[in-house]
Amino acid sequence: MLALVTQLGTSDADGARQELEGVVEEFLRNLDGGSNTAEDRVAFLWAGLALAGDDPDLLSEVEWVAEEVFGEIGAFHTVNGLCDLAETALLAGQLELADRATLYCEELPKLDDAWTVVPRIWYLNAEAARKAGRWDDCEAGLERLGKSVLPDEVFTGDYEPFLPANQDFRARYHVGRARLKLAYGLLEQAKVDERAARAAAESCGWPGTLALVRHLSIDVAMFSQMYTRGIQLSEGVVDEPWFAELPDQHRILFRVAEGICRSEQERHELLGLARPTSSLELEDSRARQLLREVLESGHLVGAEVVRIHVQLADGALARGEHAAALEHLRAIGELRGKVSPSAPRDLTLAAPVRWRALWELRSASPEDGPGDEELDAARTGLVDAFEAQLRHWRTIAPRSGGIGFHHFEWRTQVLETLIDATRAHRSGEDGVERAFERVLQVQGMGSIARGRNLATPSLDEVRETLLADGRALVVLVPGRTRSHLFVLHGEAIECYERPPFDKLKALAAPVMTALRPKGRPMNRAAIEELRDALFPPSVAERLAGWNQVYAIGFDRIVGLAVHCLPVAGDRLLAEATALSVLPSLPLAVDRQRAGSQRGKRKGDVDAVFAIAPDPHGVGSLDELPFGRDERAALLDAFDAGRVRLLSEEKATAAALRRPGALDDVPLLFVLAHTTPDDENASLAMLVLGKEGASGPDFLRLEDVRALEYDGVVILASCRAASGPARLGDDALAHLGGAFLEGGALAVVLAREQVEYKATLALFEHALERLAAGDSTAEAMRAAYAATLGDEPWKELRRTGYQVLGLGFEAPLERRE
Repeated sequence: MLALVTQLGTSDADGARQELEGVVEEFLRNLDGGSNTAEDRVAFLWAGLALAGDDPDLLSEVEWVAEEVFGEIGAFHTVNGLCDLAETALLAGQLELADRATLYCEELPKLDDAWTVVPRIWYLNAEAARKAGRWDDCEAGLERLGKSVLPDEVFTGDYEPFLPANQDFRARYHVGRARLKLAYGLLEQAKVDERAARAAAESCGWPGTLALVRHLSIDVAMFSQMYTRGIQLSEGVVDEPWFAELPDQHRILFRVAEGICRSEQERHELLGLARPTSSLELEDSRARQLLREVLESGHLVGAEVVRIHVQLADGALARGEHAAALEHLRAIGELRGKVSPSAPRDLTLAAPVRWRALWELRSASPEDGPGDEELDAARTGLVDAFEAQLRHWRTIAPRSGGIGFHHFEWRTQVLETLIDATRAHRSGEDGVERAFERVLQVQGMGSIARGRNLATPSLDEVRETLLADGRALVVLVPGRTRSHLFVLHGEAIECYERPPFDKLKALAAPVMTALRPKGRPMNRAAIEELRDALFPPSVAERLAGWNQVYAIGFDRIVGLAVHCLPVAGDRLLAEATALSVLPSLPLAVDRQRAGSQRGKRKGDVDAVFAIAPDPHGVGSLDELPFGRDERAALLDAFDAGRVRLLSEEKATAAALRRPGALDDVPLLFVLAHTTPDDENASLAMLVLGKEGASGPDFLRLEDVRALEYDGVVILASCRAASGPARLGDDALAHLGGAFLEGGALAVVLAREQVEYKATLALFEHALERLAAGDSTAEAMRAAYAATLGDEPWKELRRTGYQVLGLGFEAPLERRE
């Protein structure tokens, strides 16, 4: 039956329909004789609904026969059988059939009598929607599933036998939520649901439920790039007492997972990112053995087969085995007509592997390698794959902060390969410009850009709005196989190949750890190795000479503060260049235009200072000393009559939210502690005062967005840039990102803990320059140059603050 379901909707559909019609006819003949087994009934339901998509008469007959055969408990048997069909359809990649099965279940007249199976409908409905990229439908299905889960206390007495079913539904609810969050890149939130799903599955004890949760745990491990953990989970399942009770097609999926984890582990070993677990010189690795055995088993169909061939082709290409890669790609081509068009993901991911294999063969042997026609066809397929990914990403609802698309899972390989293919197809600067336009297309898919309906700017618009007055722009596009660094200055544009994203993260991790107050001692060699991996020598030299530089994409590398890198001898980028970090180019261009139209402020207040040194006993936070000297250090640069000071109990969230409180105010300076948000511990919130009460007040992300403040913000706080670990975004899910979303021009903030006295010294200089009319980035450069000393690389922990947004717009008029 699985094989027949697989063929529906493909080039073999006619043969499948004939066989399924035979199943229906045989069932109806047996119906007259009254000899219908349970297996016959389920087969009838599967076949009937599979065929009934375009045949309303057959659907009516299925409904009538189901009611006659199953009698009073017909709803239960019908739903159960059709859920089996939907589950099989999902496994086969036939998403339309899975949808049809679950929608038919919803229309059954006695649905309320089938509580013990109805929640399966909502789960499978949500899974079909998720795999098809219909995110709203997925969330709706999960919401219905969640509402159908009852408190365990209900199941006492005669109802106690139904308790395992309720726990199964609870486990499926959390599995569905976790998978959706992984699709959105919300890794930490997915782990919370994973733990809840595991607890429910263990209470339930059903083999199918336990297997479902184990697969989820493997997916979480793979998303976290903990491939050794994924291998252990996949191998360990064989020893579980429930494993032998699973159907063959479900057991084999664990071998698929192990093979993919081993394949990815091998890739990391080849990159030098993991300790070798076996000799990579062996002719055949365990990963390849496993995946080939799975293919030969015949238990997998459709999209799962394509997925394995993509993995094997990618691994072969990483080892330089082009012939093997092309063999797997040919197999994918033969399967193209047998995979449902509603599940294009794996076919899409074959495109970058194909082009790279052909291009590398062509480069190695120009005369004997593939010709122009074959390369052009591969490049066209790559463009089609890229456009398909963009269409798919548009269906995902914008989330707070983040570009998301081109850093997430394998999607990055499509963009990085398209950059290479475009440069290969178009020579010189023309190729680089066209490749950069692809990057602009991706950045136009960012949540803020889509949420604000911002048009994707052209390269000329980027130059006109952002590169005036000799400014430069450096954009890092992290990639799975290689990364790309774009450098724009004036009319010139350059592109450099850099190490893959995983390699950059491995180099950056010890550096970022060392930047923490209690981190390891500074390792200059490690810092310089990271600098050299990011910037070719010629670019590092020019960075030290340019006065104003915008940077995009670097903070995706474990939150890298790129300004802390040395670029010329002992000079750090922070003191050599006025640097401003941008979230995305569409947002930057939009804000630049808005800022140019707004003009200078004409209000009565130059700056609002909110000083809340007392954390009111929150956590283990100490009160910050803030007396006459500290006040003078921060405020004396401004005219006393043009400063509004909110201190102690007056520095409240309510005071900042008060209508008109920040109107026409160019600068907002907040000195306060941060603490984890009680609703989301990975987010930071500001600890402010509370007028007329002894406890604290908090300024959360939603409060910040509601301020709609459009000036410059300085957050003199530890970890104000803390946010959830989210795959595939540009680290804007934090207080600084919320200010930008609310309209702020620029935000100065820190990702890690900062030292209080160093903070006061830094901002004493920065505020003096801002009051004199410097831009935010220029003021921070001058402040770092004045406070870092003769050997700044040894004082990297003082470089915790960076400028986010349009840092080259001065908030105040320059003094005469």
